[in-house]
Amino acid sequence: HELLKDFDNLRGKAVVIIPLHSLLAPVLITYKYFYRGKKAVYIMSEGGSLALDFSEQVRELEKRGYLDSTITYGNAFGGEYETVNIFTALAAADRAAGADLIVAGIGPGIVGTSTKYGFSGVENAFIEKAVRILKGKSIIVPRISFAEKRKRHSVLSHHTITLLSELITDPVEIAVPDNPVLRKICS
Repeated sequence: HELLKDFDNLRGKAVVIIPLHSLLAPVLITYKYFYRGKKAVYIMSEGGSLALDFSEQVRELEKRGYLDSTITYGNAFGGEYETVNIFTALAAADRAAGADLIVAGIGPGIVGTSTKYGFSGVENAFIEKAVRILKGKSIIVPRISFAEKRKRHSVLSHHTITLLSELITDPVEIAVPDNPVLRKICS
């Protein structure tokens, strides 16, 4: 409590916001490849319908040294630290867990309704806003697939398009692979 009670600033710390739980591993493995001695913390949001313990990926990432701490907030549970909301989760990641990198996003068991706003990833707009309010640096990882058969998720998913065109209203950094198709879409 003493570490968190006056927290109000991430001091420019990077927070990578992921749209799918399956993107946690590539982000953390890449980060640890370049920054071996740095601490990476995962904040699992309420968007997944399963407890953190259901994530075999998290257990494997911890076992192999790619993930240093886990935090859950709100109705999500099972993290090493359990917090009230995204603001207290970010505070715990910074102050209690000592994160050099924070990765935040949906846990396992996401919900989608095939409607414009009916998907768990909508909450990433709120995560991004919290990071901005706390003076952190948001980096959005878009949902991209060249193998997806459903047109709405092919190449750049409609979820990412909705987030970036309507729900996240301030400029934000996006991590996009160097690809001519993506370059054309994102320009």
